[in-house]
Amino acid sequence: MTRRRVALVGAASLALALLYSGAGRAQIKAPGAHPHYTVAVDPHFVVQYADREGSDKLGLGFGARAYIPFVHNGPVPQINNDIGMSFGADMTFFGGDEVCRRRGVTFYASDCSAMNVWLPATGEWNFFLTPIVSVFLDLGLAFQYEKWSFQGLCGSTPCKQSESDFDVEFASWVGARFRIFGDRAGLVVRLGWPYAAAGATILF
Repeated sequence: MTRRRVALVGAASLALALLYSGAGRAQIKAPGAHPHYTVAVDPHFVVQYADREGSDKLGLGFGARAYIPFVHNGPVPQINNDIGMSFGADMTFFGGDEVCRRRGVTFYASDCSAMNVWLPATGEWNFFLTPIVSVFLDLGLAFQYEKWSFQGLCGSTPCKQSESDFDVEFASWVGARFRIFGDRAGLVVRLGWPYAAAGATILF
């Protein structure tokens, strides 16, 4: 999935959240009219678009994010918003022939796999649209550790190769929280680059 497609999907999801919020009681113009919390914890499933450019292979995994607001009524005091820091850890797994082809493997490989560990650190800005729906923007960095391995035949001899790499990616997400289980728990969707996530959200 290209960055352009990611941006389009993110914009469409944000538009749906805005449309959904229109059916409820508007809250965006009521500064501070949202639950006051110390941290929001988001355990989630992850879909990573590709571990290298030029591949359509998806990676699947899991992880969690924590958001800590440090301004509960701002940075725009006239609307219902808050801003803070978000950080977490995510793990994704790839498998199949695409991993071997992408790595330029020169021997016959019967078992190809890759694992990615992401450590995102971003600034997050939340806008509370209704008592149920809030949307947010995440911008920052994601530190990536990747390990891949190939197992197969080098001629007629079994062989295995394993390598690893470390990288830093610019990270950006748009997302929405739906507090459908009271005002402190619900669902969260996060779409952007370098991966998408969906799961639960709990406010403490």
